[in-house]
Amino acid sequence: MGTFQQTHRVQAHTPTICRLSLNTGLRAPQLPTPHKHLQQVSGWQHCMGPCRAAAVQVVSLSGSMQSAEAQARQQPVSTSSRTAKEVVTEFYSNYNAGNVDGIMGLMADNCEYHDMIYAEAFRGKREVRAFFDKAVATIPSDLKFRIDAISDHDPRFVGLKWHCDIDGHEFPFSRGCSFYEVNEQGLIVSGRDLVESAVKPGGAALQALRLLAPLVRMLGPNANPAKLKELPIAAGLVWAFYAGYMTYIMGNVGAPGDPIWATSAQTLKEVLHESLNFFYVNIFLNKVGITFIPDLAEHPTSEALFNFVNAWSMMFLPVMLSDKKGAGVKNKLPLWLGTQFLTNVFFVPYMALRELINRLCLVVILKSNVQVPEKSHYSINTRKIIPVSS
Repeated sequence: MGTFQQTHRVQAHTPTICRLSLNTGLRAPQLPTPHKHLQQVSGWQHCMGPCRAAAVQVVSLSGSMQSAEAQARQQPVSTSSRTAKEVVTEFYSNYNAGNVDGIMGLMADNCEYHDMIYAEAFRGKREVRAFFDKAVATIPSDLKFRIDAISDHDPRFVGLKWHCDIDGHEFPFSRGCSFYEVNEQGLIVSGRDLVESAVKPGGAALQALRLLAPLVRMLGPNANPAKLKELPIAAGLVWAFYAGYMTYIMGNVGAPGDPIWATSAQTLKEVLHESLNFFYVNIFLNKVGITFIPDLAEHPTSEALFNFVNAWSMMFLPVMLSDKKGAGVKNKLPLWLGTQFLTNVFFVPYMALRELINRLCLVVILKSNVQVPEKSHYSINTRKIIPVSS
């Protein structure tokens, strides 16, 4: 009888312990091993089976809870009462109202905004505000953004579809999608706008992808558009133009007339006479009796054209001296003097040099992680590279 009572107490209380462990998330207590004669009772084994299974479940549940708690500690806790959807909805309301102060009040200090019609993102409040100031001042006040759909399942990330209209009429090619990230304070840290293209290439775009894929595979990481900043593409294009110009005009490959090395003596004599009559000064001096340089005038049309080209070339001197982008090009004066005789032969290399030096300086600055205005130009000053404001 005593044995039966002890067995009954274990059957009655052990499941309760297991249920208590499951409900509270606590580890099931270690039960004492029953006496040998109790193990022979089938009721005890029937009771311990569910209890052991429950204990295993408790241990598994406890481990999952600890893992979840560790992940929660790693994630920033939102201190804002507004959701990402509410923040972005307010952002568009301020945009439609032309309220730039309201827009910037929703932006974090380290915000980044990239309208994909621009090559680069606007970073920091200063650049972002300049973008929205320009947008509000330029876009008609009656053109409004209308949200078509917006996500509402994440406290920090939101995506939406929108279009623009004027007086309730949809503006052509104004559909787009945007994606925003909001920090734990309820401020926008990043935004990206993808606007419908007015050009609809259709299947041609797919063919372009197919043709470009081998090039991208070959370039690898260098195919990243951000890498294009480091390439002197503009300088290369100018040098390519210069090579084509020298080949076609000076080398007489397909152009009318003789190549430069076959210039006739008569042509050289005309150039000399027109140089002596530069701006008609020598002609005037001869008229008033100052004849130490003979007046050997050429055809009036040829004289006029020669003087016009020289006057045009002379105006390049103040341009070259005040050119901030070409501040790193040395020996500008010899290049300018050369333009008085062969304008494009000397001025085109100057344009290429200013692009090349400016780009090389920018690469050095980018690799040194120096913070400078994005739209500055750069020049070499003694032994260091400095930004030159636009």
